[in-house]
Amino acid sequence: MSIIELKDVWKIYSLEREKATTLKEKFVNIGKKKEREKIIALKGVSLSIKRGECFGVLGKNGSGKTTLLKIIAGILKPNKGSIKVEGKIIPILTLGLGFQRELTAKENVYLYASVLGLTKKEIDENYEKIVKFSELENVMDVKLKNFSDGMIMRLSFSIAFHVNADIILIDEVLAVGDAAFQVKCLEKIKELKERGKTIVMVSHSTEDIKRFCDRALILDKGEVIFSGEAQKVCEKYEEMMESERLKRWNEKVKEESKIEFNAFFEYPYVLKKGEKCEMSVKFGNFLELPNLLFEGKDNVRIFSKKLEDGKLIFQTNSLPLSEGEYNVWIEQKNRFLTKVPFKILIKNSKESVENKVYMPPSAITPFQDLTLVFGKIPEKEIEEFENGKAIFVFENLESAFNGENACLIKENRILALDKKELILEKLRNEICQVLAIKHFKDILIKTELGRSLISYERNY
Repeated sequence: MSIIELKDVWKIYSLEREKATTLKEKFVNIGKKKEREKIIALKGVSLSIKRGECFGVLGKNGSGKTTLLKIIAGILKPNKGSIKVEGKIIPILTLGLGFQRELTAKENVYLYASVLGLTKKEIDENYEKIVKFSELENVMDVKLKNFSDGMIMRLSFSIAFHVNADIILIDEVLAVGDAAFQVKCLEKIKELKERGKTIVMVSHSTEDIKRFCDRALILDKGEVIFSGEAQKVCEKYEEMMESERLKRWNEKVKEESKIEFNAFFEYPYVLKKGEKCEMSVKFGNFLELPNLLFEGKDNVRIFSKKLEDGKLIFQTNSLPLSEGEYNVWIEQKNRFLTKVPFKILIKNSKESVENKVYMPPSAITPFQDLTLVFGKIPEKEIEEFENGKAIFVFENLESAFNGENACLIKENRILALDKKELILEKLRNEICQVLAIKHFKDILIKTELGRSLISYERNY
């Protein structure tokens, strides 16, 4: 059974663009039509909260969270829509709401508690409990104007928690108090929930929402963009916040480097392991196609790419990166094109089934033609590789997995196809051989005879 129900609720504020502040301005503006600006605080909000449920509200500053609580509390009236609330409400919304700063803390306890519906007898019976919970025993005869915000918050919570109400509305006022008192309040919220009270709480802390709330929603510019089980809603909100942080960082890198980097998913720059994703790079003319190097838990280079509308596109149907934050370097002709990296975040979704192609550490040269494919059916993987499937190159060879078989490819031809252990040994031999040849050529190039031999070999 729903104790709170909102259907298509809208709240619109009408504000003057320029408000006259002096007598002269008021006189000059007589007869002029005042320009007003409409601000939509809530846009078609519908929700239903059951009796005994703890419901969380998440959203950035200015998203309409406090307006929503004030409408539930009856402090504000909506411009459109219907509201049904059953039971007594205790709103803990704004610091000092209902208090008089010229009165003492003790006088404010009696004043605020009476506003909340307690009789003088009930206040007398609960007074010592309220004072003890607030931990303000030594300053109850001090005027409230001399209190800090944290002390006012203590008093406000203490009174509200000792009023027998059906619904408790809590705004982001917990952020003002010290850590010890926050823990105390959170324990009280837990106790009230266990007693079957209905709680609606606004918080920027997803940990608090996960801990106490059964369900939650995310508000963005007055609209409900996601609602459901609290854990899933918090995960969405965390992705939104991470995306905003990464977007600010990447825009700064773009301004400095004049290079545009985008990573597309539900939220920009927050990608999911095992999911389809797309990344793009755009700058000037591509005289040579660059690579992307992902520096993080797995150092990985993506070299399968295509040009499309002036952008270099990197795509995959199943992203095989591990969870974590990565620095993304754009690499061209063995150098990085930015002084600082772009950034992305990988969140866990599902296990990747993408083929993985491994190369030795720092394999820009001389091993760029040696690639190692792991999988259950390497022949099939080679076929897909030749057909242009997205290939990911991990620098950590020892972390190779995904099947017992492997295939070693050199210059797009198969060198060996066998058990993983045998292929790894073959790879090591090839690396040693390439190193030996490179070392020998480095010696030869220092002499006239050596240079002629190398030239002869090239012309052969």
